[in-house]
Amino acid sequence: MKKLIALFIIIFGNLLCYSQNEEFTKQLDVEEQLLYTTVRIVVVKQDNGKLTPGTGTGFYFDFAESNSVNRPYIITNKHVVQNAVLGGFELIQRDKNGQPDSLTQELLIPNFVDQWIPHPDPKVDLCIMPLAGLMNEAHKKNLDFYHKAFRSINIPSDLEWNSFNVIENVFIIGYPIGLVDTVNNIPLIRTGTTASPPFKDYNGKKEFVVDAGCFPGSSGSPVIYMPNPIKFSEKQKNLKDFLFLGVLYAGPTMKINGEIVVKQIATNVKPMSESHIPINLGYIIKSDRINDFRKIIDK
Repeated sequence: MKKLIALFIIIFGNLLCYSQNEEFTKQLDVEEQLLYTTVRIVVVKQDNGKLTPGTGTGFYFDFAESNSVNRPYIITNKHVVQNAVLGGFELIQRDKNGQPDSLTQELLIPNFVDQWIPHPDPKVDLCIMPLAGLMNEAHKKNLDFYHKAFRSINIPSDLEWNSFNVIENVFIIGYPIGLVDTVNNIPLIRTGTTASPPFKDYNGKKEFVVDAGCFPGSSGSPVIYMPNPIKFSEKQKNLKDFLFLGVLYAGPTMKINGEIVVKQIATNVKPMSESHIPINLGYIIKSDRINDFRKIIDK
């Protein structure tokens, strides 16, 4: 086990962060606040008898109703953490003023796979982890890390879903092929457009499609809609001014022979004997499905 942990640390370096789930601070614009809603997940998986490193994206979500006690969780895709023999997070530390620091540290979580609660529908590729466990591990090491959480207010209402146009600009926050700004320790934000009407259920599922580059490491990335993000007035710079549309989990690729295959977005980049051509489309689980966890949490 010690060799496994050593391998994990060598692969991913020494990186981490915890923050109380306070309201977004006034010092940060809404666009910058979004940088701290995600967390880089690092795993080592057992793959045909070999240990294979991988990365994915998670994000923070608080299930608390308005004016109630915080109920923070981390959310990602089930396939990101599945079969992981070791796993953890790279989290951003807080400075003495309570603001995000550029320092990070990696925090390994004991029994990593067992900490995740799968979506009640086995066909929905989502799972959640209570943030309390992560906080406990951080406190054992005297670590204080910084994060921001989405809330129910960011999930579109039925009226808001139906008010979308067929084509909308979207933003995807995450760590494609594991990339991260290692100096500032922040994720990358990619842009795209809806490829299917967001107000309709693609192929009868609570999903829609985006036209964007979706690569390994992007699994679990939140998809955001912001109206005119560059020209927000001072009054608009708060949590209510963007909508959380869903979670990236899969995308179609085309084989050399022309066959179209829908695949979960992998956690690792590795050579394949069978050639696939990405066609820059991503399948998004609508954020409504996150509310399905409430019954589980209430129990």
